[in-house]
Parts: sequence; structure tokens; C-alpha cells
Amino acid sequence: MKPLRLFFLMCLYCSLTACVDSFKGFEVAYGDENGIILTTVSSIENMQMAENGLDPVYAKALHPIVLVHGLYGFKDIFGVEYFFRVAEALELGGARVHTVNLAKVNTNQYRGEQLITFLENLQAIHGGDGDYDYSEFHVIGHSHGGPTVRYVLNAKPDLLFSATTIGSPNVYGTSEPVVEAMNDFWTGAIVQLMFNMLGEVIDLVEGNEQAHFAMGAFQSTSESGVADFNIIHHQGLPTDYVSGQDYNCDSSTAATSYTSGPDTVYLYSWSGIAHKTDPLDPIDLFIEAAGKEIEKNNTGERIYSDGFIEKCATHFGNVIRDDYLYNHLDEINNMLDLRNYEETNPLIVFRQHANRLKQCELNAADC
Repeated sequence: MKPLRLFFLMCLYCSLTACVDSFKGFEVAYGDENGIILTTVSSIENMQMAENGLDPVYAKALHPIVLVHGLYGFKDIFGVEYFFRVAEALELGGARVHTVNLAKVNTNQYRGEQLITFLENLQAIHGGDGDYDYSEFHVIGHSHGGPTVRYVLNAKPDLLFSATTIGSPNVYGTSEPVVEAMNDFWTGAIVQLMFNMLGEVIDLVEGNEQAHFAMGAFQSTSESGVADFNIIHHQGLPTDYVSGQDYNCDSSTAATSYTSGPDTVYLYSWSGIAHKTDPLDPIDLFIEAAGKEIEKNNTGERIYSDGFIEKCATHFGNVIRDDYLYNHLDEINNMLDLRNYEETNPLIVFRQHANRLKQCELNAADC
């Protein structure tokens, strides 16, 4: 995708996300008071009831859950979250949830150090909280948030009980054309300025102030940038990729935990393979266009992606699923829960994962 076209499409995406998502009451019209879609209670089993938000301790892990946004992400704008209703759904099941607000565009290392500071501050503030154990965290990163979490996994594993990535460029990246445009002798400075300004605009709307480095951010998610990052931060990646063999994501396996000294961190990931999932969602047009650009590299076989990140690039640790009928934003329930309703509600997927982490705390064999 041409960088200027990508920039203006991203501007459109950010504008529509803020406007459309702010109509928050719409979801309640066809959900419960927490905006979670429920099936008929009388017709479902206890486990299904728990997954849909009726069990107040189903998601109650001992360690707090921390949500980490991706590129041009945010904590919330006008009270509307990037992880739309995710914290609310998890807290309904008893989880303690914190959402971090990192630089909108910057390197894995910069954002990773920000995340470390955030986690250590949580420990200092809540260390004496008897209901939850702040000695370690369950950290979940979406998109560029995934490599951010993986940086912490390598740098400070003692902070983590588990690390989860969702739709993240873990094995390889796809933003090389943007990096090339930013390096262009004639227009590179202007392209960098525009992508940095987009981060500044989001910060302004959010009432926040962060350092932005668009070149570093897109280099981090490019093919060469991901390869360089993975030389050091290889924990949880597919074994054939790490060993330098031909990578086949349909048959490859990866370590599901990482042990450093006395610390063992459990690793998970999931992702989607859909582009346009709801005709009422205007952002799906942007995602569909981005997905088509990825498919231009097709060599005869279909390249599955969530519109932004290829399926095979997202594998990390224990792959829960890599074929949800979600696009990149459906994975975090963004855009007013407009999605493919034949697929599992993403809020239920988050709640199921919180329960998985809860069981893992109780018995490592269940991790």
C-alpha cells in the first residue's frame, strides 16, 4: 500500500473509531447491562454461562491482567476504550485489570521500557493489596503491543506470570514499504512528519503526551526489523524459525513457557483471518484494502491475515487459535462490537483466556 494512501486511511480510521465507538449505548440495546451478548440463560450449561459473564469469579486470576495497545492505540478516548469493553468483561468475572497508555508510535524497546516502568509502579502502589498478587502480571498485547510484551519477557521476566500476544507481528513483519518511503531522499522527511503528527493528534484528543518516533515504530514491524528483534527476543517463537529452517506455521511448534532462573513465564497467542466482517462497520473497508495489499504478495496460495498481520506471523507460545473470523480490530472488540456474529464474541475469548490463566496459577499442568 502506498504510504500516503496508508496515512490518510489511518487518519480516517482514527476519526471514525472515535466517532462511532463513542455511541456506546447502542451495544446495550442488544446485550446485557455490561454490553455482553448473552444467549438464553435457560438453554445453556454452567460453563457457557460463565464464559458469557454470569459467574463473578470465572475470570478471577490471582495476578492482575494488564492490557497493552498497539500502533496508534490508546487507553481511551472520550471514555471509549481501545480494548472496547474488555476490561469491563474481565472485571465482571472477578479479574483485576489495568490498561497501560504507551507511546502511539515508537520502537519495541522504548515502549517496552515504558511498560516495565508501568508494571513496577503498579507493584509500588498495590504491593500490599491482599486480594490480588502484584508480584507478577498477566500481560496481554495486541498488534505492536505483542513485541512490546516480548521485550519485557526478555528484559524483566520476573515481572510476568504470563505473556499473551494477539494479532502481533512476532515471526515476521510487513511494513517495509512504509520504511522505504520514510527513507526516500525527497519525500522521506514529510512522510515521517505526517505519521508522527497522527500520533500527536491522538495524544491531543486523548489529553496525553508521549514521545513519537514513527520511523522506529514502522522499522520495528518491518521484515528486517522483526528479524533483528528476534535475534535476542526469540523466546516462544516457532522452533523451526528460530533454528533457521523453513518455517511452516501449520506444522511448526513453539515452547509454551520460558524459564529464566527461578522465573517461569507462560506464553500464549491468538489471531484472526478475516477482513470485512460486518457491512455496518466503515473501518472494515480500510482493513479490507490493507488485506488486499498483503495478498498481492501471493505466490499461488492464499495468504491468510487479519487485514494487517499475516496469520503465520502471529504465532507465539501456545497458539490458542489462529483462524478466528476476526479482523485486526475485531480481535479487541473495537468498533462497537461490529463483527461476524457467527464467530465467538471476542469478549468471551478474553474471559476464557482469563479463566485459563486462573487455572494455570493453580496447576502448572493446566498452562
